[in-house]
This record gives sequence, C-alpha cells and structure tokens, in this order.
Amino acid sequence: MFFLIKIDKDARYFIFEYKGNPVGFVSFTKIDWKNNRCYWAFYLGEQNIPKGTGAAMEFFALSYIFDQLNIRKLCCEVFVFNSSVIKLHHRFGFTEEGRFVRHYLKNDKYEDIVCLAQFKEVWESNKDKFRVSLFRKSESS
Repeated sequence: MFFLIKIDKDARYFIFEYKGNPVGFVSFTKIDWKNNRCYWAFYLGEQNIPKGTGAAMEFFALSYIFDQLNIRKLCCEVFVFNSSVIKLHHRFGFTEEGRFVRHYLKNDKYEDIVCLAQFKEVWESNKDKFRVSLFRKSESS
C-alpha cells in the first residue's frame, strides 16, 4: 500500500508499506505538466521482505502515475551495475533510451547510468497482464 507523504507542484513522495510496516520509498520528481512527463525512483529499505515486493511497488507506482496523474512519459536513471532493477524495469515495459557514461562518482569510481522510459500507452496495453502475473497467488487464496 502507498501513502502519500509529501506533495509539491512538481513532485510526489510516497512510503510503501507491507503488512503495516514501511519497507520502501517512491518519488516522482521533475513533473513537467506542459510536456506531461516526469522522473521516478524507488528504494526498498528492508532486507527481510517477500520476493516480489519490488515488483508490486513498481506496479502500484506505475498505476498511480499513469492512471491517476495521467502522465504521458515516465523516465528513470539506473546505475548500469544495478542489473536486477534494469531487468525489472524492462519486465514492466520500460525501454532503454540512452546512457550517461562515467556520470556519477560512487565508491571512488565514475559509473555509467542507463536512461529508461515508459509511455502511458505501453502501460495501458500491459497493466492487466502485469496485475495477473503479480497478484494471481494472493487472489486465489
């Protein structure tokens, strides 16, 4: 479940809870209402959570930004070494739009950043498939 913790003209911040405990953070920033796009990021802050929690968090985040805020394009930047997050974004229909080479200094090394994006129409054509694949076990219980 998502809880809105802060709203600005060009940003929204959420806490993601699992069984009443905060386990993650989601932000939508640089909301550009003229061009109908924004950036997002999410972080899981707990280690002992069920497999698939990140995917559930991504599903709810995409549902919010595309279905409720009606954003046209959602962008993100991911460290190239974070292959599990890149794979998760691809699973949800994100495509790679580019790369910033040696862009951020992390642990005394400049790291590449992968730029990804998804469009509302991709979400709309796939959200039911995502819902079924994520929540079929809990719906049948």
